[in-house]
Parts: sequence; structure tokens; C-alpha cells
Amino acid sequence: MIDNNTENGSSFNLFFKKTFLICMVIILILGFIFESLKFPMTDKSKLILIGFINNPTVLYKISQIDESRGKISLAINEIECAIGLLELHGASDKSISKFEKRLEILKSKL
Repeated sequence: MIDNNTENGSSFNLFFKKTFLICMVIILILGFIFESLKFPMTDKSKLILIGFINNPTVLYKISQIDESRGKISLAINEIECAIGLLELHGASDKSISKFEKRLEILKSKL
């Protein structure tokens, strides 16, 4: 006898795996299109794209990359977005303080 819960769960997982892979392919294709067209990225368009990221840790890492490239103002924007996400989801003060310390360091480099 087949357990319907297991069957439904595995099809559910398969759906999300396929959806994730399709999204990644779309992102790669868009990346190639923007690169080939030399699409000008303004600060406004960069902030809009950053807004789609819902993971504060990813924003933290992106800010480190931008800082190493000398783009301090972008790194500040990313950390501010990360702090906003943490506050939105009720993160602990300890978690938020790590991001606030980084924000202070970045602001001192301006």
C-alpha cells in the first residue's frame, strides 16, 4: 500500500526543486542579457534589485564584496536593508547589533 502523505510530500519537494532550478536559470539568463547589453545600473536600480533579497546574511556578504570594490555607499545601503529585514522579522538585539556595528564601520569610511 502506498502512503499518500509520503507521495504528496515527495511531489511537493520535487515541485520546489524544479521551481528553484528554473528560477536560477532565469537569473543566469538575465545576467547574461544585462552583461551583453551593458545595461547601466544606477543607484536606484541597484536598490530595487537589493530589495528582492530577503536574507540579511546575503546582504551582509554582498556589502563586504562592495566594500572590497570601493563601493562604500552601496555597502551601506545593503547593510541598512539587512537591518530593516531583521527588525521587520523581530530579530534579537544581539543579531541586529552585529549589523549596526558594520554600518558604523562603513559610515566611518565615507
